[in-house]
Amino acid sequence: MTVKELKAKAKELGLTGYSKLRKAELEELITKTNMEKEELSLSDLKAIVPPIVDIYSYENDEQWHELRSLGIGGSDIGALLGVNKWKSAINVYMDKTQGHENIENRFTHFGHKLEKVVFEEFVERHPTLKCYTVPYTIKRGACVANVDGMVYDPEKDKYGVLELKTTSEYNKEDWEGETVPQSYYAQVQHYLYVTGLSFAYIACLIGGNDYKQFYIERNLDDIDLIKETAEKFWKENVLKSVPPMLDGTDAYSKYLLERAEKEDDEVIELDELTTKGNEYKELKDKIEELEKELRLKEQEILLEMNNNSCKKAKAGDYKFTIVTTNRKSVDKKAFEKDHGDLIEQVKVLEEQYTTIKQSSYLRVN
Repeated sequence: MTVKELKAKAKELGLTGYSKLRKAELEELITKTNMEKEELSLSDLKAIVPPIVDIYSYENDEQWHELRSLGIGGSDIGALLGVNKWKSAINVYMDKTQGHENIENRFTHFGHKLEKVVFEEFVERHPTLKCYTVPYTIKRGACVANVDGMVYDPEKDKYGVLELKTTSEYNKEDWEGETVPQSYYAQVQHYLYVTGLSFAYIACLIGGNDYKQFYIERNLDDIDLIKETAEKFWKENVLKSVPPMLDGTDAYSKYLLERAEKEDDEVIELDELTTKGNEYKELKDKIEELEKELRLKEQEILLEMNNNSCKKAKAGDYKFTIVTTNRKSVDKKAFEKDHGDLIEQVKVLEEQYTTIKQSSYLRVN
């Protein structure tokens, strides 16, 4: 860079007192400032990602959610590929066509706060890498990306994506071994496509005290699948307001039942449902028979353990354990006998604070 370009860069970084510095001194000042910086500027990001992408700034969560509606995001792609156990394609469709339902709970609340802790831990473990937050939405075709961060590897002279995760102790099995959950793998490949970068790190805090990280390289075959899936869903489903195909998930059943709540109770003759009704009854009978066989097999195992006077056993790759759990319950008859005078008061209070939560299901007679 020329001295003039270096001074322009220094001005862009908000630096002062550089007007009389020589070229080498300007370069040193700018390099030091960049090393100390924790957030990428818009000009920095434009120099990193391909020129074909669009970059959007946002100032709050509301604007961030609005930008998510511009395309398929990294947290959406796993659902479209069928590898997200928390989300289905119909959820993505409803999100993009009817607006995002912001469900804030203690898990999401503290999850967002703990991402800062995960970021700091990653930085401490990688002193040779420079880590940045990226407060922008990046769009490429039908895909949008809101990456948690980017890392610069001076040895490779390349930037990569940094994805931060937090999860509870109950989900630790998903993170065992050397592979990440498929949905998160798809998410970072999605980000690598949008940003044009070649590698990514996933850093995850499990149960508040167990840290794991994974290095993932760009996979062209996976990216081609992600790009094709996202563009097809966006064009054929979202833009045309056509729901995705049935997928057997609870989310899709909920979507259909909620649509049915708007209809009246008139009985309609639908002869074309006769075949489906027969198939439904046949499948239900098979499931009941399989459940009976499963219970019988369980009893055979328990009997063998009883005969050998044990609560734990192993055979080959299998481990068998009789688990005992305690559940508290109120002895209503004893309570009524000893505190009958309180029963009526309790009933009045129950009526006062009772709310009705409606739910629907399909019944086939």
